[in-house]
Amino acid sequence: MVNLDALSTDILVPRMVSKATDIAGPHWDNIKTTATHEFKVLASRIREIGSAVKEGELSMTSARILLRMARRNLIATVAMLTVMVDAAVQKLVNGVMSELKSHINTAIGFTLV
Repeated sequence: MVNLDALSTDILVPRMVSKATDIAGPHWDNIKTTATHEFKVLASRIREIGSAVKEGELSMTSARILLRMARRNLIATVAMLTVMVDAAVQKLVNGVMSELKSHINTAIGFTLV
């Protein structure tokens, strides 16, 4: 019933990365290192779940629960990366605007920035 060879990280991770690259588009470069690592963790976890089901150590219901938990961990990690990237971009924009604040406000004749 369970085909552990099909659950190899060598098979799952490249497919995950390929799809993530397509979906994330230009944002992929910001998260690819950590996301790829986390895909490896998820793929490994999926294989472990499959192995436990095959050995009768885990029911299909428990397997589904464990997969949901693993997915949520991946989502939390990618969300954290997004927040970190967002914070870095905010810092960059705020720094640029701070640098230009006086110049812009003087040129426009009122406090815009």
